[in-house]
Amino acid sequence: YKRQDAGHPEAPYDLGVIYQQQGDREQAVYWYTKAADAGYSDAMTGLMQVLDQEQLLDWLKKAVVARNPLASDFLAKLRESGS
Repeated sequence: YKRQDAGHPEAPYDLGVIYQQQGDREQAVYWYTKAADAGYSDAMTGLMQVLDQEQLLDWLKKAVVARNPLASDFLAKLRESGS
């Protein structure tokens, strides 16, 4: 994936998805983080699936700021449940 070096955050995101599907959490986190750091909100929600609770909340808040609707809904449900 040469696009990941050319400013296309969807490329490292796609790699994160592949690694997650293969069960390689470490590589999924690496690639999702690269895409999330570039502002790709889908990668932020991808990270939510593979991180521990503290890390998850940090990325969840970043995804909400990036206006990701899935993250906004999830955060609202967490608040409703008192988590």
